[in-house]
Amino acid sequence: MEKKSKLLGKLGESLASDYLKAKGYNVLKTNYFSNYGEIDIIVQIHRIIVFVEIKTRSSNIDTCLNSVSKRKQKKIIRTALIFIEDNPQYEDFQFRFDVIAIAVKKNSRKLLHLKDAFSPADIDIYSN
Repeated sequence: MEKKSKLLGKLGESLASDYLKAKGYNVLKTNYFSNYGEIDIIVQIHRIIVFVEIKTRSSNIDTCLNSVSKRKQKKIIRTALIFIEDNPQYEDFQFRFDVIAIAVKKNSRKLLHLKDAFSPADIDIYSN
């Protein structure tokens, strides 16, 4: 079962990457890791760096959206701060946190891109 889940996740990341490229985004990093967690895709459009969480399910799109918990958001934000620290060339850029939800069924694929899905201002990243 875990192998099927990993394959579904990789398919979702590939679909999301293709979608973002088609929309004019430049992919900077995929599967960026820090001690806090992982960011699926980091992209740039104009002077905006976008940290993208991708959720892929074989069920409906709602289950994807509901799976980005506050805890997960905190991990993404902390990891984004590490990315910015490690890449000072982006310090003057704006930043955004998006979620791409993908539902994959036998004969259909549905993708929903939520821009500004969450904000660091809404989360205390220093609490446990």
